[in-house]
Amino acid sequence: MKILKDYRIFDARQELDAVENLLKQNEVKYFIQESNEIVDKKYLLQLKPEDFDRVDRLREGLVEIDFESLPADYYLLEYSDDELLDIIGNRSDWSEFDYVLAKTLLTNRKVEFSEMNDSRREIINSDFSENDTSGLELLGNNLLLSYMFACIVGPYFMIRYFVVITAKERIEDGSMVYKYDKNIRKHALLICIIGFVSTFFWIAVYRYNVFRN
Repeated sequence: MKILKDYRIFDARQELDAVENLLKQNEVKYFIQESNEIVDKKYLLQLKPEDFDRVDRLREGLVEIDFESLPADYYLLEYSDDELLDIIGNRSDWSEFDYVLAKTLLTNRKVEFSEMNDSRREIINSDFSENDTSGLELLGNNLLLSYMFACIVGPYFMIRYFVVITAKERIEDGSMVYKYDKNIRKHALLICIIGFVSTFFWIAVYRYNVFRN
């Protein structure tokens, strides 16, 4: 199976559902990763890199720009050329409607532009997978406390985070992949090591006190 890469982060499940239906209809392989926040949940969509441009075109096909029904005070209509170009250069930060509208306005104004390439998209979306530690839930998702308590309650944390390291789930094409990303598993491994060392430390302290008495 070819590796899936970060395509885009969605803030709204409704928008993602529309894209997911589009992917299913066109038999595009994908994987969706959810953040663990109770509120303001985000969704990371991953695709095969060669499908990026194809999915871009499919998504744009869902958008119809009708200037007659568009409110006269719609904010993008007041944007300068440079502001519209900024939307083109930061596609992941905008809704698909605003992106297509920005392209349409620039075209109507006869302003030349180039669309965001895949490398720019991967840089944007890597923030989600590389920095997200939401898989390490403990006392309000406080990662520092996880490390601290691993020094005190070693065995519990060894078991808890061994599950995080090894947990897998089935993706849309039937393949099994790790449930948590590489960064989360790295933290979990370090916590397991700390838990392992602290377990032997407390055993040694206990045995020392027993023999001393």
